[in-house]
Amino acid sequence: MESLLEDLSSDDEHSAQPGDRLKRQVAEQLERYKREKGLPLKDDDGAYNCPLIWWKENCGHYPFIWMLAERILNIPATSAPSERVFSAAANIINIKRARLTPENANILLFLKENEEYVNWTNEKADGT
Repeated sequence: MESLLEDLSSDDEHSAQPGDRLKRQVAEQLERYKREKGLPLKDDDGAYNCPLIWWKENCGHYPFIWMLAERILNIPATSAPSERVFSAAANIINIKRARLTPENANILLFLKENEEYVNWTNEKADGT
């Protein structure tokens, strides 16, 4: 987000572009957010601070940045996708396929992960 807004501070105050006012507001919020002390990892008692609670309390100060933070913080932390890839890799790359090249292993893993999107039948596109 910061890289998108780098040059916004040089914009003319009365620019005719439709989104310039919004860009300036986002840039101002971003600058204010960067100047703020932020949320320490732990509080005085040694307990971990929750960024969700901080954003709940401060979303009114940074409404545009909050929209981005809300999208990022809503991503669940899970290892299930990587576990599925490792499981598929263990089935594909084994002692019986010792000569399998890394490129072919990557292709096979890609096909395995995307098999629902591939038409595996030998039918032609016209149905014959």
